[in-house]
Amino acid sequence: MTDMNSTDNKLISKDQSLLIDTVENNGSLIESDQNNDSNTNTKRKKSWWVLLLILTIILIITTGIIIGYQQGIRKRLNYEDSIKLSLAAEQYQLGLIDLEQERYEMAKDRFEYVISLVPDYPGVAEKMKDALLNLYIIATPLPVSTSTVAAPTQTPIPDFRGEEELYASILDMVNLKMWDEAVNTMDTLRQKNLDYRAVDVDGLYYIALRNRGVEKILYEGSLEPGIYDLSLAERFAPLDTDADGYRNWARLYLTGASYWDVNWGQVVYYFSQVQPAFPYLYDGSGMTSTERYRIGLARYGDQLVMTRESCQAIEYYQLSLNFKEDPEVRAALEIAITRCAEGEPTEEGEQELTPVPDPSETPVPQPTTEPTLDPTAEPSQEPTP
Repeated sequence: MTDMNSTDNKLISKDQSLLIDTVENNGSLIESDQNNDSNTNTKRKKSWWVLLLILTIILIITTGIIIGYQQGIRKRLNYEDSIKLSLAAEQYQLGLIDLEQERYEMAKDRFEYVISLVPDYPGVAEKMKDALLNLYIIATPLPVSTSTVAAPTQTPIPDFRGEEELYASILDMVNLKMWDEAVNTMDTLRQKNLDYRAVDVDGLYYIALRNRGVEKILYEGSLEPGIYDLSLAERFAPLDTDADGYRNWARLYLTGASYWDVNWGQVVYYFSQVQPAFPYLYDGSGMTSTERYRIGLARYGDQLVMTRESCQAIEYYQLSLNFKEDPEVRAALEIAITRCAEGEPTEEGEQELTPVPDPSETPVPQPTTEPTLDPTAEPSQEPTP
């Protein structure tokens, strides 16, 4: 019995020893794993720090390169600008000397070079204008009268006032919109002294001629004289958009009127453009663009009926009647509608359907072929100053 208990106790002690060894081994394994994890984390942290340091160094180097490149470009551009400014200043001063010594062509070339280098160089635009105006005056001087020539209406009285007094009178006339008087006084001033305040007088010429031309076109029905005045004004400076537009509409009116009683298709073509823009524009005949367009539509309708195109004529008669009711045009429209519905008559029956002309009207010769509605080349009728 005692031996059995002793054996049991030995077994129990042996099991306890094995258990303790197992626990110690497991503990050492756990500690080993923890140490390995700690070492791995430390290595990872060191790798991230190294990578971050490398990226930071690369970023600093790249930023330095970019900043240095930009500074280099800026220095080069500043150097080029300084060279250009120095050249522009030198040429500008030489241009002033040329302008003072009346070498206007050389001065113009120098100022153009300055503008090509430094477009906003102070004062160069005004000096360029002075050079161009002096070149213009030399190329096309205004005539200086050497003898008194009788005018068609009255004999001009010689004006012996000084230049200053004449110039002051011109300013007053321009302010009062007395364009004729202003232009005549400027002519007198130029005859007395061509060089007196040449730039200012040129500007006043432009104002007076421009406004006189516009008034002749819009309010006097003097289209050709108005175009002539605007063309003279354009010699001093470019026309503004409004004045150039008035001149173009006046030219279209005159071109359309030149086809009157000759080519009604062209009359319709030109006045279909003028009438919507300037319905009351008129010439020396007193006929407005609206009236010419209305009559041109009716006459072209008559022409189409005569050439057995009554269906097309209906549209033109109706357009004409939209402007004004006219019994003759209304009767012609009814005939055109009948012909279009029943067919064009033969030569034997054509005379019965042809409207009987009013004896009080002057017969209008009709062409035998249909006119084209395409625009023809506009003749150049601009008067030369």
